Amino acid sequence: MSHIHMFFNFIRANCKRLLHYLPSMFVSLLLLLLLTGTAGFYLSRHLYKENVFSAISIGYYLPQDDNLDLNQLGIGMLQDLEGMEETVQLVQVNSVEEGYNMLASHEILYLIIVPEQFFSGIMDSTNVPLDIVVYDNSSISSYIINELFMSYAGLLGTAQAGIYSGLDTTRAHEFTPEQIRELSNRVNFVYLDRVMNKTNYMKTIQAEDAGSVTFTQHYAAFAIILSLCFLAFLLIPYLQGTGNGICECMKLYHLNRGHILAANTLHTFLALYILFLPCYIGISIWMGHANLNGLLTIIPALLLIALLIAGIATFSRSTFSANICLLFVVLVLAYCGGGLLPDVLLPKVIQQIRPYLPGTYVMQIFCHALY
Repeated sequence: MSHIHMFFNFIRANCKRLLHYLPSMFVSLLLLLLLTGTAGFYLSRHLYKENVFSAISIGYYLPQDDNLDLNQLGIGMLQDLEGMEETVQLVQVNSVEEGYNMLASHEILYLIIVPEQFFSGIMDSTNVPLDIVVYDNSSISSYIINELFMSYAGLLGTAQAGIYSGLDTTRAHEFTPEQIRELSNRVNFVYLDRVMNKTNYMKTIQAEDAGSVTFTQHYAAFAIILSLCFLAFLLIPYLQGTGNGICECMKLYHLNRGHILAANTLHTFLALYILFLPCYIGISIWMGHANLNGLLTIIPALLLIALLIAGIATFSRSTFSANICLLFVVLVLAYCGGGLLPDVLLPKVIQQIRPYLPGTYVMQIFCHALY
């Protein structure tokens, strides 16, 4: 008997052996789906406490100083920026205490306490800092508003650079102090009120319009991926036993670990595909339609997961080390690109490389296959 014929005989025999593992795998899959689905549901509720596609309320307090006109101008500029009306709703409070009460009752997400001489300070470069109070900074909306403030600060910096360039030019000529003051006010008002308000500040795009899935569908797909990966804790003892059997029985035929890896990958893929079918049927019933192309679309993602599991099982010296290695790799991939957290909560470095990570690729394939 040739070594190739012997190799395929082992594959066929171990496929039959795999059938005895399937009942326990189905039960484990159900428990894992329940666990990961519940965790994903509570995680999404924690991260997306507010409807991020609706206007976020921000309170602000203006001091009663001599620069009321400038203060109203600054707030008016912020309100008039394109895209702000759909994204942020500004609410003026009469006192700081009223603002704190609105924060506590969740009527507003942020409270901006504008100090005296703030907007006039922007114009004369003294730059008095303002206080921004947030009640809860753990939700996705808080991160969005933080980016909003940082972007607005960048716009003000750009505006100041333009203003000072114009004023430096005026000071190069022999103007009287009164003329310089009038020119300064004119440049400030024209630049801030006429130029910055024409800036296309932000564009709101619905996730569904961009071709993405809803949060519920996203975390359902994530729960399925994580459950299939964690089923490796049952598959690894089977794969290592199969690999040892092949290794012992086929030394005479000079087969190496590459053959064992190929056999383990095939068995793992068959197991994952069979276990994926009830998930596919359940999602189809939930969505009210079946994506038949998904049965073919899912193959590359399952092959990638199977290769990961089989590789760890084949080259690990013990079941314990294989399980620890798999747990670490799966959690890292889920955190970096598998959709566990939204992009804005990830470090900047991971955000940049996320499109190229295997977790991102697997999540995209599962979403296309399921929905």
